[in-house]
Order: sequence, then C-alpha cells, then structure tokens
Amino acid sequence: SQISAALLSSKAKDAISLMGAMVTKPRFSEEDFLRVKTQHQNLISSREAVMSYVAQTNFLLAAYGERHPY
Repeated sequence: SQISAALLSSKAKDAISLMGAMVTKPRFSEEDFLRVKTQHQNLISSREAVMSYVAQTNFLLAAYGERHPY
C-alpha cells in the first residue's frame, strides 16, 4: 500500500495527522464499498465499448494465454 499527499507546507502537520488516522483506523462503510464497486463495474462496461480496448485485450489473450497477468 502507498499513501501520499500534495499540500502546502503550512498544512503538513494536519495532513500527517489525517494520513496517520487513515492508515491506523481505516473506515470503509458498506455504502462506500458499493459506490466504488459500481464505479469499477461502469468503467469495465465502458471499456468494452471501445474497439481498441477490445482488440488489445483479445491480442494479449491470444499472445499470452488466459493465465498470464496481461
């Protein structure tokens, strides 16, 4: 995992505190999970409508097989 931030130096103390809380006490409600899941499903669906994405996916499948990470 990785966490990063871009901020003004005057806000560094607050940002470090907030990032520390995010890492040590993560909060991810069911509602948030479902929202992100839906976003990812929509992204996958929209990619499948782009011919270049379909062609690239099929090429990689043919070239490397189903078990390859590409």
